[in-house]
Parts: sequence; structure tokens; C-alpha cells
Amino acid sequence: MTSAGAQLSEKMRAQMLSIVSINRQPTEAYQIVCDEFYDYINEIKTQKLETPEWLEVLKTLQEGINDCPCWVSTGQCMRYFLQLKQVVDKTLKD
Repeated sequence: MTSAGAQLSEKMRAQMLSIVSINRQPTEAYQIVCDEFYDYINEIKTQKLETPEWLEVLKTLQEGINDCPCWVSTGQCMRYFLQLKQVVDKTLKD
């Protein structure tokens, strides 16, 4: 993995740990997605991170963008963020 890819992976992992450490309400989760996910997508594409693990991160980020307006419970939000954390963790194995 490139140095930039490793740095992005560590940055995302740290944020996911912070997010999943406490339950998030749907409005807060929506704000996290809106504030952060587009930047992550752009950074992954700019760095041309195209391994299967990074493509899965892109797919999962996009799913969050698509689904977050429909989240109505803390459980929905947290299930998604835990799933994203697991996907991001796989990038560390590159």
C-alpha cells in the first residue's frame, strides 16, 4: 500500500473508532456522513486506491450517503458505522 493510502486508512480507522465508541442518533450520524464521506471518496479516487479493499470502502461510503436520510434509529446508524469500520480495517492488511 502507498504511504498516502496507509495514512488515509489510519485516519479513517481512527475516525471510525471514535464514531462507534458511543451511540449516535440519526441526525448526528447524518451530519457525520455529510461532513466527511464526500471528502473520503474524493481522496480515495485522487490517490487512485483501486485494490478490492478500497473499492469496498468506496461502495460502503456510497451506501451510507444513499441510506443515511432514511435512518430512523440509533441501531440503524450504528450497524452501518460498525460495518464501515470493518471494511476500513481490511485496508490495513494491504
